[in-house]
Amino acid sequence: IGAGFLFPRPEVLDTLARRTGGDVQGLRQAIGTARIETVAFALYAQQPLALDSLLQDGLIPLLERHGVALLGVARAGLPSLVVRLGMGVVARQGGLEPMQVEGRTVYRLSQEGVHLRLYAQGNLLYLALAPTPALADATIASAFPRD
Repeated sequence: IGAGFLFPRPEVLDTLARRTGGDVQGLRQAIGTARIETVAFALYAQQPLALDSLLQDGLIPLLERHGVALLGVARAGLPSLVVRLGMGVVARQGGLEPMQVEGRTVYRLSQEGVHLRLYAQGNLLYLALAPTPALADATIASAFPRD
């Protein structure tokens, strides 16, 4: 239902923190360490929605009330080996737990009805946000390479 780009500058992350009530210090540090400059994202829904009016309430209410899922992707400015070795450490420091989705290691975090999944393939980082664990798993799995 929508797509775009996010430039994770400090002021953008501060706005995200105010709107979600979250702490973005760890996220800011991870983005800086990974050298992420741009995040491309897409919003998915089961039915057409008028995003212009719904986004005024913010992203989290959009996910919770309308069953919308978000899939974001960013290229780390680091070699794939460094991303793979550092991913688990950074995820655990951020409170994310490892889990398996379709046989791949994914990191998860669930807070207040929003479920996050994080996955790395090479130096690409994928992030899924959804209102249910099953939808978060399906959304992140859609980013897996198909053999």
